[in-house]
Amino acid sequence: MLFVLASCEPGRIADKNQFLACMLDVETEIFVPKCGSSGCHSATSPQNGLDLVTTGVAMRIATGTSSVCQTKPIISYLAEKLTMTPSCGQPMPLGDPLNSLELKCVSDYLASLRDGGT
Repeated sequence: MLFVLASCEPGRIADKNQFLACMLDVETEIFVPKCGSSGCHSATSPQNGLDLVTTGVAMRIATGTSSVCQTKPIISYLAEKLTMTPSCGQPMPLGDPLNSLELKCVSDYLASLRDGGT
């Protein structure tokens, strides 16, 4: 069997994070500091009703719907909001966007929720 890699520069990978397993706890190491600390999605003032910091966040993401964007399921809407061009609203988090490893971790986390994890 022959495998061909096109446009591959030996010894260099543009984004090595795409091949790494996420070792971050998404809820405590990404959602709390990046989404909840500024008050956006905290327990005391959850923007658009989405609390991303208190116990049960996985269930809220897996079963909730957006209150402001055509009642899209939060699980897919959240992934979209982390891109630079969401279909409605502005990209999140405000200010400092997630780096490639954080984005991969959130993507893996959301995939696990789609597969029935909580």
